[in-house]
Amino acid sequence: MSKNTATKKKDSVWSPTVIIVAIVCAIALTVTVVFALIARSGYFRRSNIVMEIGENQISQIEFEYYYGAQYQYWASAFGLASSGVNIKTAKCYMDNTKTWHEYFVDQAKEAIVSDYLLAAEATKNNFEMKEASKKTLETLPDDIETAAEANSMSVNAYLSALYCRNLTMEDFVAFTTRSQLATDYAESVMDGYSYEDSEIEKYFTDHRKDFELAEYYYYTIKATKDKTVDAIVDEFKAISGEDSITKFKDKIKELNPDKVEEGKEFSYSSYLKTDATYTENNELLEWVFKEETKANDVTVIEVKSGEGDSATTTYTAVVLVNRGKDDSKVASMHHILFQAATKLDANGNELKDSEGKVQKDMDAAKAEAEKILAEFNKGDKSKESFVSFVEANTDDTASKYTEGLYENFAEGDMTDGINDWIFPEKEEDQPKVGDVANLATDYGYHLVYFLGYADAWKVDIENTMKNEAYEKYMEDLEAATSVKYNEENMAKVG
Repeated sequence: MSKNTATKKKDSVWSPTVIIVAIVCAIALTVTVVFALIARSGYFRRSNIVMEIGENQISQIEFEYYYGAQYQYWASAFGLASSGVNIKTAKCYMDNTKTWHEYFVDQAKEAIVSDYLLAAEATKNNFEMKEASKKTLETLPDDIETAAEANSMSVNAYLSALYCRNLTMEDFVAFTTRSQLATDYAESVMDGYSYEDSEIEKYFTDHRKDFELAEYYYYTIKATKDKTVDAIVDEFKAISGEDSITKFKDKIKELNPDKVEEGKEFSYSSYLKTDATYTENNELLEWVFKEETKANDVTVIEVKSGEGDSATTTYTAVVLVNRGKDDSKVASMHHILFQAATKLDANGNELKDSEGKVQKDMDAAKAEAEKILAEFNKGDKSKESFVSFVEANTDDTASKYTEGLYENFAEGDMTDGINDWIFPEKEEDQPKVGDVANLATDYGYHLVYFLGYADAWKVDIENTMKNEAYEKYMEDLEAATSVKYNEENMAKVG
C-alpha cells in the first residue's frame, strides 16, 4: 500500500463506522421528532386511562375536561388565577384538609361518575333531551368558534386554555352532550317526586328546627356605674308575663341612657335578630329553638371561656318574640324581555345623561313589547299562547329556550319593576294567576305572565325531600356500578 493511499483512507469521513453512527443518530432523531409530534397530539394523554366506570374507560383528557371545568368555576369565584394561588399546595376554602388540586380531582370524580350513570339510565329508558338543550348544543360549535375568534385563538387553543391540553371540538361536544343529557335526566327524576301536603307537614314536624325561623331581642350584659353584672342578670331573669317583650326593651333602654335622644324614638335594631335559623352547639339558639320555649319567655345565657386567670363569663339576656314557619311567599312567572338598545351619538359613542348614566332607547323597547302584547290579546290569553311568543321574541338568553320560565323566586330576587308588581306593599294589589303586565326595568321592557304564589316553607321542604330521594337514587346507582381508579395515571392530572 502506498503512503498516499494510506493517507487518503485515514482522511475519509465516510468510513463504515461513521456511516453506521450517522444512521443510528438519524433514526434516533426521527424517533424523537415523531415521539414529540405524537405527544403534542395528545395521543399518550388519550391512552392514559385514569378511571373505569363499569365498562367505560375514562382517559386523562376526558377527566381533565371535568377537572378544568371545576377549576374555571372556582377560580372565577375566588380569583385563584389573578391572586397567584398555587393550587397544588394551597388549602381549599371549602375543605381545609385538601389542596385546591385535590378538591378539583374529587369534584371531577363525582361529576364524571354522575354523568356516566345518569346518561346510561337516560339511554336505557329512552329519555329524550329537552328541546332547549338540543338547541343549545346545536349552536355550541359556532359559539366556541366565535369565542375563540374574539380571543384571537384557534378553536383547539381556546379549548385547551379553557379546559385542558389537546381537547378538540369533537371531544368538547361529546363530553358536553353527555353531561347535558345527564343533567336533563336528573331533572326529570327530581320532577317525578311529588308529595301530599300531609307528607310535607309531617316532614316539618319531624325536622322542625331545620325549617323554623325565629325573632328575638338579646342584650349582652355589662356592669354600669350603678349596677353590677349580677344585679342586672337578676333584673332580666325577673322579667315575665305577656308583656315580657315590652319590659325587656324598657330594660335595654334603661341601661343605655347615653343612647336616649330627646324627641327621638330609641332604636332597638342592634338588639333585634330576625329570621334567625337554628345552629347546633350555640347555647343561645339551642334555647330559642327548644320546643318548650314560647313567645315572651326570657332567659339569661351564661357562657364561660378560658381557664384560670384568663377565665371569663359572658351573660346574654334573651326574649323570644316568635318562632315558626317561614310565612313569606315565593312566585313564578313566564316573561319576555325586550332589551332597550343603548343610544349612540353621531360618532358611535354611548350617550349619557347628566349623572353619567348610559341612555337607552326605552321607547323602542316599549313599542316592541306593546306589539307582541297586542298579538297575545287577540288570542285566548292562555299560558300556552303566551309561551308561544317567547323563543322568537325574548332577549333573555337564560330563559329563551325554557319558555321564559322563572320559578319560586322570593321578594327582592327580581329586578325592581318586576319585583314591585309581583310583591306590592298592599296585598290587595297583588296580581292574580293569568294576569299579564308590560313592565319597565333597567334592562328594557318585560311582558310578564303571572303563574301564582306558593308558601316559601312548603317549597323549601318539598325541595329538601326531593333532594333526599334523589341522593338515595344516586347511591343505589353507584352501589350497582363498579368504579375503579388508576392512581398512577390519576397523578398525571392537572
